[in-house]
Amino acid sequence: MQAERSPSGEDGASVREDLGRLNIAARQVAAGDYTAAKSIFDMTSTGKDVPEVAPRLSELEDLAETIGLMIVKIEGREYLLEMALEEQKRQNDELKRSIALRSESGFVLCGIFIIFAAYIVSLYWMLFHQILDGWTKTKMMIACNILILVVSAIYVKLHRHPLAERGLTLDGAMASIRESLLFSIPLAVIGIGLKAFLVGSPCSPFYGEAVFAPVSPAWLVLYMPIVVLQEISARGFLQTSITRIVPERSSAKIAIVATSLLFAVTHIFYSMESMVSTFAGSLFFGWLFYRQRCLAGVILAHYILGVLYAFSLRLICW
Repeated sequence: MQAERSPSGEDGASVREDLGRLNIAARQVAAGDYTAAKSIFDMTSTGKDVPEVAPRLSELEDLAETIGLMIVKIEGREYLLEMALEEQKRQNDELKRSIALRSESGFVLCGIFIIFAAYIVSLYWMLFHQILDGWTKTKMMIACNILILVVSAIYVKLHRHPLAERGLTLDGAMASIRESLLFSIPLAVIGIGLKAFLVGSPCSPFYGEAVFAPVSPAWLVLYMPIVVLQEISARGFLQTSITRIVPERSSAKIAIVATSLLFAVTHIFYSMESMVSTFAGSLFFGWLFYRQRCLAGVILAHYILGVLYAFSLRLICW
């Protein structure tokens, strides 16, 4: 019986050849080359109609199917392992972002505390010495914004944020300027109309005055760098930083309101009216920056409306 199953010399050589191919393909699969599995399955797809080959082909076919199933299981396990590794990588990335966010949050809060501590001490010193004249107030405001700018520069350097993220970019600058001018026109018209109404109202403190007051050229020149400092510190540093450290769903609204409150408080030594109007204006500028992500148009809108409301119409008390 055993002799009948033994293949002839030619068939034996063919079986050895197939076994050798099977061995080589199995080794390639074990090394991670799953394309070699094709040669295993090819062994079972040829020679089925040849009677001399059929007995050995059945055994080879069983062996090839067994190896094929092993390959499928190995591939499945490797796929699950890759998925697990991807999930682990995602969790690690989230942990790194959380740690970085915590570090940024601490820096922003400490920076705000330092800025307002210096602001309060300076304000107390000016009140104590009774030197709250217009020029001193302006110097204090410039100093406050320079301090915010220094803190912002340290923050950006430590955390390696691109300047474009802070609005310091020329990409889209022209579109930002056009849009800011478009949105500023209605506000300018409202201000002029309000001043015209107050000038003609006997109960108004502006009664009988001219609608437009002359503006000193020196103030027009000096006001531009002040606006640039204010927008870089308020929108480029505070608003952008607060947006990063608060929940994403409401980050934009919270950042705009919080920045406007902080920005308005720094104007309280001018007057209560100045603080309220500054808060309202800052909400508008914060919204513009949120839309455009570029400071060029925001700075221009701030400058135009500031000159109009504070220096020309004098609706904001300084």
